[in-house]
Formats: sequence, structure tokens, C-alpha cells
Amino acid sequence: MRRRAAATANAPLFGVGSSGVGGALTHWEAAVDKGARDTTVPFLLEILDPRAAHDDRLMAAALVALGRTVRGPAPVAVFARHASDPTAHQEVRESAVLGLGLLRRTDRRARQDADTLRDIRAFLLGLFDDKDAPTRVRAFAALSIGLLADQPYADTAFEREGRAVTHALWARLQRVYPDDDLPVALLTALGMQPREGVPGGVLAGLKALAMNQGFQGKRWKALLRSHALTAYARLDAPAWTSIALWAMRGTRDHVAVRSAAAIALARGAEGFSPGVRFEVARGLVKWLPKEPNWFAASLQHIALAAVLRADLAAGGARIAEELKAVEILQRGAERGRSMARPYCRLALGLAVRGIEPDTKTSALALKDVRETLTRLLRKGRGADDALGACAAALGVAGAASAHKLLLSILQDRKRGASLRGYCALALAQIDCNTPEVRAALHAAAAERVSPQVHLQ
Repeated sequence: MRRRAAATANAPLFGVGSSGVGGALTHWEAAVDKGARDTTVPFLLEILDPRAAHDDRLMAAALVALGRTVRGPAPVAVFARHASDPTAHQEVRESAVLGLGLLRRTDRRARQDADTLRDIRAFLLGLFDDKDAPTRVRAFAALSIGLLADQPYADTAFEREGRAVTHALWARLQRVYPDDDLPVALLTALGMQPREGVPGGVLAGLKALAMNQGFQGKRWKALLRSHALTAYARLDAPAWTSIALWAMRGTRDHVAVRSAAAIALARGAEGFSPGVRFEVARGLVKWLPKEPNWFAASLQHIALAAVLRADLAAGGARIAEELKAVEILQRGAERGRSMARPYCRLALGLAVRGIEPDTKTSALALKDVRETLTRLLRKGRGADDALGACAAALGVAGAASAHKLLLSILQDRKRGASLRGYCALALAQIDCNTPEVRAALHAAAAERVSPQVHLQ
């Protein structure tokens, strides 16, 4: 193995930052901090010592682990040295860059201070601009900037709430790149920035790009437009749900854009107001039958399930009763296109995940969904992946009444390994902790001839 050169940079970035955040730790948190500080971090730094010349895969794993483990002041120089070393293996460089992004912490006491984070972001932007660096390393640099978006920014007019970072990302998006991975990474990072720091001009540009309205005087590829729509939705921009529904109208747009629209709607469902929920559900019900692509149709079923679940959880009934959303999901699960059917069955389970039967509508939805999934699994028709989706959906739906059926399939060694594995997972999800179930799980785990059952 080759030896790495020791770091020689003297810039502030290459020192050890200071968290600058006080506050008393609980006994447990103090113990975790001490374990990381005294044992885990020194062990990882020893692996990353330039004189050790360890295997590249081990070093890559150590860099990711270090980013996830270190609390408070971080050895930024270690990440920077490996990320910028042109002689290092690409996987090591990627992991070093990702490790910087993984320094984000929810606990304010474990965060880096704003000055250290400013230096880290500047380093990552510089690495993104390095045309000699591999494309994936540059893309990971942008992604790490996105990961750090919820961390402190300097309290100045230009930097507050990520304004300077947003400006830097948007400025780079105006350039021409030989590889789509780079603008995709920029759009991903842009969508993760604090909404308060994104100016109206950037939002208008993202909207024009998503809707193919001649952004920068040219038409953009569907892949980039799908990521622009995702960023626009993540930023909770004005009327983004209407744009997502517009994108799903039959074959009006590319399947990548239609798929991104469905994913965005599913992701945002819990935050919709009752009126927006209904309009989104109505749009999905209208355009879903006209979707020609099986994968986009699958995602639209999942989006409808997410909106229905949010409505049921809020005590609503209009989407289930007026739009017949449960019946639509049932039809997809039973008679949908063969490739889409497993996803439709999962969507059916997701529609009632965590729902309590505290209203007439929610009680009926729970009953119909669980009975449909149980009946489809009991029939045993179709490929194992479709039947496995039924089992997984029963677990998601909390269908404890199906535990005997799931257990019987798990115990039947003549059934497919993947189906039995999904039944094992479903039994765990419905928390069916009986001696009979535990014995069946132990027996299945001991089956060396079925690695998939053993794993699941």
C-alpha cells in the first residue's frame, strides 16, 4: 500500500474547530461523549494516520464513521487531507467529503461553530470547482453542503440563514458541465437550504426549470428538471403542489418529472392543509388512470396513499368517501399492472399505517385494507414478490389478525424464501411476540439453506 503524505496546510480550516456551545449533559450523554472521545475517535484516527497505510476500503469506512461519531471539535484536517489528495483512491476521497457532511448534529452542544462550518463549506465549494477532481468527488462535495444546511451560519447579513451558500450554489448552476451528476448535486444541495435564505429569484428560476419554460434561454433535460421540481417542493415554494400535479398530466411530461412529482407529493402529504390534501388527492385520482408508465403509476399510488393516510389521521373523511381513495388503491393492489402490483399493495398498507379506528371512516378503511391484503395473501396467486408485498403491507398496516396466516407461511419450507422472509418481517412489525412465533423465527433463522429467510 502507498504511504499518504502528511497534511501541511496552515489555513484555519485545517485546525480543530471549537463547538462553542455549552450546556450540561445528562449522565448517558456524558458517557457516550467520553466513549467517543477516549476510545472510538482515537481508534478511527489511528486507522487514518498517513503512516499506517491501511486498506482503502477500511480507510473509507473509518472516514464515514468519524464523521458520524465525533462530537464537538472535529479533526477537520483529516477529512480535508484525504478529500483533496489526488493520489488517494476515489472511494477514500468520496468518503472524506461525505464525512464532512456527516458532521451535522441535531444536538446543539455537539455542533461545530459557525466559523468552522464556514471554512468547511468554503472547502467543499472549492473542491466542487476543482475540474481535476473526479466527478463523483465533486458531486459528493455539493451533497455535503446540502447535509450541512441545518447547521449554524455566521450571523451576518450576507451569510445568515444560508444566503451566501444559496447564492454560491445558484451561481454554479448557471455554468455548463460535461456530466449531469454535477448540476443534479447542486440542485439537491439547493433544495436542502433554509427556506428563509432562498430569494424569490432562485425560486422563480427553479420553477421555470421544472416547468421547462426556457430557463437560461434553453430547454433542460428531464433528469435535471425532475431534480429542480424536487428542490422547489422541498423548499415549500409557492403553489408547488399545483406544479407537481401539472407535471403528472398523462404524457405531458417526461416520466422522470412525473415520478419526481409523485414522490414530492407523498413526502409533503402530512404537512398539507385539509383543502390542499383534497385538491392533491383529486388530481391524483384524475390522472392516475391515464399514467402510461408502470413505475410512475406505482409512485402515484403511494402518493395517494400518503395523502389518504394524512387525511384519516387528521379525522378527515372526504378523500376516502368522496374520492373513493381506498377502492382505487384496492383495485391497483388486485388488478393493477403486474409490475406495479407489489408497489400498489405496499401503498394500500401505508394508507392505514398507524391509523386508529376512532372514526367511522378510519375504522372502515382499516377493515377493508386488512381484509383485502389478507385475502390476496391467502389466495397465494402470483409471483412471490407480489405476495411478499402483501405480507409486508399487512405488517405496515398493523394487521395482528393475520398473524396465523403469516406464521403458517413462515413455517412452510415449501414456500419461496423471499415470501417467507417477508412474513417474518411482518410478524415483527405487528409485534406478535408469542412463544409459537418466537420458535418459528428461531427455526427459520437456523435454516442455512435459505440465506434470505435467515437474514430477514
